[in-house]
Amino acid sequence: MAGKICISIDQEIIHVMLLRGGPTTDLSAWIENILWNYLGDTEDNEGWQEEYYEFLDRRRGESDFRDKYGDTNKGYRWQEIDLPNGTQLYMEYKKQKHYASVQFEKIMYEGESYSPAILARKIANGTTRNAWRDFYIKRPGDNEWKLADVLRRQLKK
Repeated sequence: MAGKICISIDQEIIHVMLLRGGPTTDLSAWIENILWNYLGDTEDNEGWQEEYYEFLDRRRGESDFRDKYGDTNKGYRWQEIDLPNGTQLYMEYKKQKHYASVQFEKIMYEGESYSPAILARKIANGTTRNAWRDFYIKRPGDNEWKLADVLRRQLKK
């Protein structure tokens, strides 16, 4: 059996659902059905992040996510920040974005493994950089990119 979580729903919605379905209605099953229908209807929607499509491929038995990134339960530890395998990083330098990813517990860029500080210096042609303020991070499951320094500060709170 799959695990369950609780999500708060506006009380008025629950009242209306009970009025429509009757007092013996299984609201959990009804809501799950609505959500699965929505997910099915929007499965091929443009704009989902790349990790979602890789997840779909894994569900369909076609993915090479594990082959490309490694065990999803492992990753790279950057001081206090955990970057799971599949995490994407980018740094903008001279108006060009440079992308790297965490693969097999290493930060990989152009086929080579780097620490964040050394990678920032490489991208910036040897100039001294602060990787915390240069790299944006998007971990698998994240909806948006976050500056590494912001992630670090959030974890310290």
